[in-house]
Amino acid sequence: MQDSRFRMQEEGSFFRIKFSLFMKKKIIAGLFLLFSIAVISSCVPSKPVKEETVIPSNRLIKKLEANRRRIKTFEGTGSLKIETAQLDITGTFSVEIKKPDSMKISFYGPFGIDMAKLLLTQSDFIFYDVMKNQIYKGKNDDKILKEVFKVDMTFDNLIDAFSGAVNLTKELKNIPEKYDQTDDEFLLTYISGERETNYVIRKEDLALLSFELENKETSDIYSAKYLKFKRYEDVSIPRMIIVENKNENQKINIEYRKMKINEPLFPLALDLPDDAKVIEW
Repeated sequence: MQDSRFRMQEEGSFFRIKFSLFMKKKIIAGLFLLFSIAVISSCVPSKPVKEETVIPSNRLIKKLEANRRRIKTFEGTGSLKIETAQLDITGTFSVEIKKPDSMKISFYGPFGIDMAKLLLTQSDFIFYDVMKNQIYKGKNDDKILKEVFKVDMTFDNLIDAFSGAVNLTKELKNIPEKYDQTDDEFLLTYISGERETNYVIRKEDLALLSFELENKETSDIYSAKYLKFKRYEDVSIPRMIIVENKNENQKINIEYRKMKINEPLFPLALDLPDDAKVIEW
């Protein structure tokens, strides 16, 4: 009986030791598993959290205007398409711009034949019709630009259109009527009297994607879209520009094949033949 009791005690002790060892192994295995997960987790890069970019509207406009002013000279070659109710013209061109006061454009026909050349300053213009060998000279005004481009534009509008920019000086001291944002864009609306202006800006690089100016009194709607950007000196410059006067059904499409930014430019001038007929405008 005593032997039987002793054996039962021995067996109980054995099972308790075995269970204790089993539990210790389980605990050690569990701790090892937790440690392994912790180590692996620390080695795996955490998923980046997209932070919402919040920039005060006045600071955003200052950045955009500063970027525009960094572009001092601009050269480009590409294709130009002008669409109006009366005509539809497509051709190639080259442009040189020295901001803020001069611009030279050359228009080419098939096989790169010179068709016309235009030199504009803030006060004067010279237009050379190569095919007719005639030079037109006079004071620069909006009527001249409409005669050449068949689109209502000012001199500053034209420089901005060809260089893919918008002058935001007037907005520097203004507070937008609306300032919203999506995951990728800033949206600003300014209202001054009967004029409403809307800007769409890409957050990633502060590239101006589009703007629209509406005059509710005259029903004029002037808009521009900017596409196919390239980076120059940390400024995004569009290679494709679409400018439209919706009320007049007028549109200019500009697409650049090559661009040069902020390279030295001599004073802009036209090489004109001595035998050309000069017509004062």
